[in-house]
Amino acid sequence: MKPTDMAAHRVLYLTHDGLTDNIGQSQVLPYLLGLAREGFGLTIISAEKAARAGLRPEVTHVLQSAGIAWHYVSYHNRPPLVSTVFDLTRMYRVACRVLRQGDVGLIHARGFLPVTLALLLKRRFGVPVIFDFRDFWADRRLHSNPFKFVYRHFKRREGGMIRNSDHVVTLTQRARTILHEAYLTGTGETAEQRITVIPTCVDIDLFDTDKISPRQRAEVRSALAIPGNALVFGYLGTVLDDYIPGEMFRAFQALRSLEPRAVFLLVSPTDRKDILRYAQAGGVPEADIRIVSARRAEVPRYLAIFDLSVVFIRPDRTTAGVSPTKLAELFACNIPVLASAGVGDMDEIVSPEANDSVLVGDFSEETLQSALRRLLALVRLPIRHGRAASMQFSLAEGINRYRSVYLRFVQPVKPPCLTS
Repeated sequence: MKPTDMAAHRVLYLTHDGLTDNIGQSQVLPYLLGLAREGFGLTIISAEKAARAGLRPEVTHVLQSAGIAWHYVSYHNRPPLVSTVFDLTRMYRVACRVLRQGDVGLIHARGFLPVTLALLLKRRFGVPVIFDFRDFWADRRLHSNPFKFVYRHFKRREGGMIRNSDHVVTLTQRARTILHEAYLTGTGETAEQRITVIPTCVDIDLFDTDKISPRQRAEVRSALAIPGNALVFGYLGTVLDDYIPGEMFRAFQALRSLEPRAVFLLVSPTDRKDILRYAQAGGVPEADIRIVSARRAEVPRYLAIFDLSVVFIRPDRTTAGVSPTKLAELFACNIPVLASAGVGDMDEIVSPEANDSVLVGDFSEETLQSALRRLLALVRLPIRHGRAASMQFSLAEGINRYRSVYLRFVQPVKPPCLTS
């Protein structure tokens, strides 16, 4: 679409992640609500899980209040492959109905599966496409999924998806460099012209533990039976193999050797039995662990009692595009972090000077103890730097970057709201 052809059109947003999922609540809805406030008309098509149906009325109300149209299909994961094709086929049909109305000027596809639909829709309706790349999805699943032929197919198509999309969004500078060198060097466009980096962002207003009073903190500790003199080593998010839980529990064991009264608090939606299985394998007794599941709005209450936290992700090429949401949330709450090197842009982001945090390049006992000693010294400092440094990951900054990308293709359908 030429700039002279731009008009006030709606944006069609495609996501196979549900708006009622945790990821939809933290990494889809906040951006889209912000873009709606900027005046962009939005229509969302998502796949929603039956187990999350109780949240649909709340999400519907929020979207209607923002003037966002929402269509969804039911998410299925059985039988494998067939169920996904079924979901995508239904999403495609809904998208065709929306596009036939003629007021959509841009398709924004979140991830590999939605972009396959978006590019089909582009050929049929001539609407430009933004590919929100997220991460090296095909590479990651080639490592872990039994249906490798499927992901080999997607990997072969990756270059075509990048070239045929009108613009690409990545989470990291490292991913932008890799994709440009692999697929776009012959186009005459620089990486900056064709690919915009928008790391996962944080709602600075929500993730502000200064708003949690001492009384509230004491209540949380009491409810979790955490003694007042215990150091709280925290983890936020799902516990999966990709987050190398064995090394995470090993780090806690190393911390216990330095701080015997330390307690490990996991704020996680993962089933308690699965977490305890990882803990047992790591030699950590259940008595030293606290596990709580919390809705997004409740999370800061628990982060307020973290003394330090851990963000470990398996470091390899498949994680070059990873920008952990939890990292920005922890920084916004001024929590020092023990993080693994070699993941996304974390080597450039994490440092004692910038955010009171420390990287480890391996998980040996010596390395972990050395890093934890340094981290404990940072924990005891009276002034923390993480929140100030985290402003580059603010939700407002992320929305502004998406706004700049949208304006290349469409104009707002109405003046931006002046009130939040």
